[in-house]
Amino acid sequence: MDLNNFAPLAEQSTFPEFSSSREYAREIVDAWIIESENKYREIYAEMRKISLATKKVDGKAFLLEMHTTTTVALRWRLSSGKHVHWENIEPLLAKLNSEMRAWYINLATQGLILNARASSIRQEIKNAKKVKEGRVFINSNNKRALLIPFLSYK
Repeated sequence: MDLNNFAPLAEQSTFPEFSSSREYAREIVDAWIIESENKYREIYAEMRKISLATKKVDGKAFLLEMHTTTTVALRWRLSSGKHVHWENIEPLLAKLNSEMRAWYINLATQGLILNARASSIRQEIKNAKKVKEGRVFINSNNKRALLIPFLSYK
């Protein structure tokens, strides 16, 4: 089920044929979770692609690696394996030709964006699962908002 098929109820002239509001809510939330998890898999695949590309560079002094703890993020490492920040990589770029320098700068930018998107989508998945469980979630103003009890799967 595609989330785009769900217009706000106020905009609908006819209502979907579900046996109950709870079933309708379940369909929406399940679709949201699936869509969000699919987005996360796409982001993860892009992260992996970038990481593998830096590993293939001959004579590399540094690379972007997928760092996994409870989450996944791209992090810069020296060839020795030591984690370093971009500020420590920048001086090493001076030793590279302009094409490689630009390539690494583009990868750094893509890495930052992918890390931010992954973080955002992980939070979205958590929020969707809280809605599914009928738990409290944080709204856009960082204030607690109670959910309508019929959304609960319990």
